[in-house]
Parts: sequence; structure tokens; C-alpha cells
Amino acid sequence: PKLADYIIELFYNSILSGPKTHIINALSNTATALLSPVERATAAGVEQVVARVSGRPLERFFAEVPAETFGAIHGIKEGTQSALYTLRTGIRPSAASKWEFRPHAFKGRLGRVINAPSTALEAADAMGYAINYQAALSAGIMRTARKAGLKGQALTEKIAELKLLPTPELIKEAANIAEYRLFRQEPGELVAKLMSLR
Repeated sequence: PKLADYIIELFYNSILSGPKTHIINALSNTATALLSPVERATAAGVEQVVARVSGRPLERFFAEVPAETFGAIHGIKEGTQSALYTLRTGIRPSAASKWEFRPHAFKGRLGRVINAPSTALEAADAMGYAINYQAALSAGIMRTARKAGLKGQALTEKIAELKLLPTPELIKEAANIAEYRLFRQEPGELVAKLMSLR
């Protein structure tokens, strides 16, 4: 690491070390998770009117709301495990899978102490990501099955099938929603170029 890397790491963690930062992050993650079902219910309500007026099949369903809620509850266990992993390693599992993490300048015990503020924020986001991902995936599975026009046992079997083997499209959509709800979606081309200059 260069001298600038040490300076940036110290500065970055110093501005994140205040309790207010962590409280705001926790409240923000919680608020977005709690408001998501409301957003889905509103979208489903609007869709009922729009689809009827335009004479097209429904694309959003009220059934997505309980599906999302159960998905979020299911994601709590995974989120807890992800948070603990992040606290141990300093890397979010979702970031590690995409090789998006940057190595720390400070190593060993000193590095863990200096990077404690950013690691704590990453751990909170790791939990939020897992909860939002499972919530979005569950809602997406329900929407896909309902759009197929299935009912009764056929609907139940299709949901079970997609839960066991979700399509790449469902996985990508859930991941994008999870990142969006943490305000960590992919930056635009200009922002990405500016970040690469660091």
C-alpha cells in the first residue's frame, strides 16, 4: 500500500466512527425494509386500475406483499450469519462473491482496530442485504408464478420449484433491489470513472 492508502483509510474510518453514523445507517436500513411492503401494495393497487383500463393482464399482485414479508423473515438468519462473517473478515459476502472489496492498508490487530467503524457499517449492510434479497426474491417468485396464470396446487408447485431453483433473472432482480434498498446500486459510468481514479 502507498502512503495515500494509509491516510485515506484513517480519514475514512475517522469520519465513520461517530455513533450517529451507525444509528442513522441502522434506522435507514430498517425504514427501507419496513416501507418496501407498503410500496409493493401501492404498486399492486395501481396495477389493478391500470390493467383494467388498458385491458391487459395483471403484472403486479397483492400476493407479493405477504410473500415479501415471509422472505424478509427468512432472510434474518442469513443476514445474521453474513453480519458475523463480515465482522470476522471485514468483507461482506455479497461483495466477496463479486470481488468488489479492496484490501486494507493497515493489517493485523492494528488494522482491525482502525477499520472497526467501516467494518461495523459493512456488517449492518450485510444483514440488510440478506433480508432485502430474500424479501425481493420471494416477491419475485410469487409474481412470476401468478403472471403464469396458475392457481391452487399448480401455483403452489410452481412457487416451490422457483424457490428451489430460481431463474437467473429472479436472482439478478433480487440482488439489484437489495443493493438499491441499501443505496448501494451500481454507479453510473461517470461516477465509476471518477472512483477508479482514487
